[in-house]
Amino acid sequence: MCFTIIALSQGTESNGVAATLVLKQSIEGISNQIIRLNSVLDTTSSELDKIKTEVQGFGYVLNTSQNSILQANENMNKSVTSMSQTVQNVETASGQFNSLFLPVVALIAVIIALQITILARRR
Repeated sequence: MCFTIIALSQGTESNGVAATLVLKQSIEGISNQIIRLNSVLDTTSSELDKIKTEVQGFGYVLNTSQNSILQANENMNKSVTSMSQTVQNVETASGQFNSLFLPVVALIAVIIALQITILARRR
């Protein structure tokens, strides 16, 4: 006689098989076989507990990794926003520099032209 035991726990399946030869036995022999089957069930249950613990640990690792990825994504978004603001500030500063620099250059050009005119009259 062959006994197949299938245990399910939260979607995890475990199989245990025990074979017995039933002859004319006393109740003690049948009781011993039931005890052996019970030990197989205990072993299967402990294996399921180990698998369950490993799966929970893996789930924790996945959640931690997901949180790390989300944090890195947020940091990258903040960096891109900061860089964009920096570029805008540089553009603004460049415009302000040009608005100050070009009149100064024009003023220098006028001064040089006046000096050339003054030098040309003296000769």
